[in-house]
This record gives sequence, C-alpha cells and structure tokens, in this order.
Amino acid sequence: MLKDKTEIVNLLIKDITPFLVAPEDNVVLEGTEGDYFYFIAEGTCQVWIRDLWDYDSRKETRDLNPGDYFGEVALLFDCYRTASVRTTNYCVIARVEKEIFLSCHKSFLDSLR
Repeated sequence: MLKDKTEIVNLLIKDITPFLVAPEDNVVLEGTEGDYFYFIAEGTCQVWIRDLWDYDSRKETRDLNPGDYFGEVALLFDCYRTASVRTTNYCVIARVEKEIFLSCHKSFLDSLR
C-alpha cells in the first residue's frame, strides 16, 4: 500500500502514456468498456452523448481543454462509457491504464483515513 500522496502521484506519472490524436478522431465511444483514464495535454475535444429522445442522434455537451480529464466514470463505477469524446484538432492526450488508475484511487482514499 502506498503511504503518502507523493507516492501515488509518482506511480501515476510513471505509468502515463502520451499519444497524438488527429482531428475529429474518437478517443472514447459511449457504450464501450472503459480501459483508460485520460488527460488532455494539448488541443481540445468535444464530449458527445446520445439524445435520450432520439437514440440515433448525438448532442455536444461540453468542450475539454488542456488540463481537463475524462474516462473516470466507467473506471470508478465499472460501467460502460457514459459519453463519447472526439478531438476537434490535433491533440496530445495522456492515458493511464484502468488497473493503475484504480490502484492509485484506492491508495488515495486510504491515505485520507
């Protein structure tokens, strides 16, 4: 078990994988299984969800900018992705594998006790 928050941050930093994503590429798709937690380092993305009244259409809900993150809901609640995230320009996105994210999350909660 990790003892302090610095160890938790170091574990996350060690396991971050950055990658470049082209404009209008989907990073995650609503309804798929979650496998990573994401940070936006550079560029912008849009969050899209299915319209509840018209399942075949989608609507944009918000923009994500450098420093924003996404993907945590599916990992924390062990459910399918609740939204889709698509790039609006070239983006540098960093990701952390589900197991590492959950381990860090648990260690962080334990450190609060």
